[in-house]
Amino acid sequence: MKTLSVIFLFISLTGYSQSTISGTFSGNDMGTGVRYDHQLTQNQNTNHGVYVHAGYGCYRDTYVGKVEHYRASLGYEVILKNYASKDMLQIFSIGISGHKYNQFEEGVTELNHGTNPVSIEFGFGMILLQRLSWIVNYDPLKKDVVVAVGYRFGLYRNINKLTHNNQ
Repeated sequence: MKTLSVIFLFISLTGYSQSTISGTFSGNDMGTGVRYDHQLTQNQNTNHGVYVHAGYGCYRDTYVGKVEHYRASLGYEVILKNYASKDMLQIFSIGISGHKYNQFEEGVTELNHGTNPVSIEFGFGMILLQRLSWIVNYDPLKKDVVVAVGYRFGLYRNINKLTHNNQ
């Protein structure tokens, strides 16, 4: 119920701004989650924004047993004009991630490799047709990749200026 409340809260905020809601997938722990992107500025060639991501995954390892992984991320993103196509915008991001691990079944060894509570992530992606968004985030400390696919909401009069050349 809490998850639905948060999702509806994000959807209600998106009508007044340019925001993206995405579903995420992480292959390392078969995790899923939700990502929310919010555009802060609207300039001619570059837009700036922030993103929030929350995810959950569970995996079984022969050495450490069954492990639950909770992840929360916060970051900054730059949305750039693509000069090759007026229907595509490029996204670059950097952020920090917080991790929490729960070990349920004991294995041969303790859970300690790659379980730092904080890490950094870098991302890239694009917005197609001003609506469809995909972003790939890479965490070099954990060697983890998170893929986000979403839908962009909001008012588009300023983003149209970003995608068309002024003459």
